[in-house]
Amino acid sequence: EAGEALAQVARVTEEQFAQLGTRLTGAGSGIAGDLVITTLPGLVPMLRPALGLLAARYPDLTVRVLTEQRIARLQYGEAHLAIRAGQRPSEPDNVVQDLMRGQVTLCASQSYLDRHGRPETDADLSQHRFVTEDDENSRAPYARWLAGLDPKPRIALRSNEAEVRYAAISDGLGMGFHYGRDPDGTLLEVMPPRPEWAFAVWLVTHVDLHRTPKVQAAIAAIKETLRS
Repeated sequence: EAGEALAQVARVTEEQFAQLGTRLTGAGSGIAGDLVITTLPGLVPMLRPALGLLAARYPDLTVRVLTEQRIARLQYGEAHLAIRAGQRPSEPDNVVQDLMRGQVTLCASQSYLDRHGRPETDADLSQHRFVTEDDENSRAPYARWLAGLDPKPRIALRSNEAEVRYAAISDGLGMGFHYGRDPDGTLLEVMPPRPEWAFAVWLVTHVDLHRTPKVQAAIAAIKETLRS
């Protein structure tokens, strides 16, 4: 028990030092050093224009993009800002901004459509194969919609990585939901975006860092590139 207590104290102390370090690097008057952004892997394509803009404007800034499913603890200095999807974040001491609505399209490759044809109605989907999230209880609106179809379509591949799902759809393993850019230009729209498939994207910062020049520069770049 004493060992566990000491380990807990050590973890808390380490977290407090990390928090202090991030706050100190964020609180300077210049826009330089590390800027840590945490997000989901599937949202990185949305951030790419902003990352390029930050690199052009602030050559002394090093942007670190950490992708993970886990929610980063901004109160412990794990990141300067977070880009999250889904329900509105509710952690105390965070500043939460509604960034955008992710519009989702049902897509397939030409090779898949050549083999299986194009569905005309929702009822046709039961005759098709899908690429989707690994988590069968995913809260993503499009994943819930797919899980609610009756009769259910066949699932060709599941993955927790957006890049893997994109590659599988591009390679013709099945149809799937896609948002953002199509870097390979291989996806064809099967069904256009629907409101029930869309998801909310939030920009989250800790109140202690929200108004620092570095964080404000990142927020401005993200919003500017999303508007263009």
